[in-house]
Amino acid sequence: MGDRNCISNVLLFDVIPERQPGQLDRWEFRPPETGELGKGTWRVLNDWGEVALDLQVRKNGSVTGFTYGFVAGVKARFCSRDFESSLSEYYILEERGVTNHQFAHPGDSGSGVVSKEGKLIGFVIARAIFQKLEVLIRPMTGVPDINAIRNARKPDGTVQKAKAGRAWSGKPWFSTFTGITTTLVMCANVLEARSGIRGMGILYSDC
Repeated sequence: MGDRNCISNVLLFDVIPERQPGQLDRWEFRPPETGELGKGTWRVLNDWGEVALDLQVRKNGSVTGFTYGFVAGVKARFCSRDFESSLSEYYILEERGVTNHQFAHPGDSGSGVVSKEGKLIGFVIARAIFQKLEVLIRPMTGVPDINAIRNARKPDGTVQKAKAGRAWSGKPWFSTFTGITTTLVMCANVLEARSGIRGMGILYSDC
């Protein structure tokens, strides 16, 4: 898809008239109240969109319900035992200590991932556990610094590091973590391109 070799995991099916979903009670979600994710307004689902770095997103999974995070500042390139060639995927982190990132749990697969603006940008497809991952954080809390990740990125996608051991000066600060569990996202435009589903039916606002 474009410049990426990525996972596509899709099942299309017809819903017969006798099995059409009924009207559900309108749900309410409670967005975060702190951090960057707590700023501004989270809109309800209203249209299709495209995944992009730094987007603030949510999902409503069958196991964990609503969780909030952001599309991490770089695409992850890795090798899987299930594929012959390497993959380039988007992944999501939460705005919390980087040793515990469970944006989605097993059973949440297929949940729609919706941007803060209300655009359906992807679907939860898998967990990825990184043996080693460097993350830009707020040094006092260990929480990913969403603004620093966005602002420090160069046009080529790399980020300028602050030298280890120096006092915090407002510059990007890296920490290295091991065994981080992240959530991979299949882009909605991959589904659109492969299935032609866009424009068919309506988008249900349960995510």
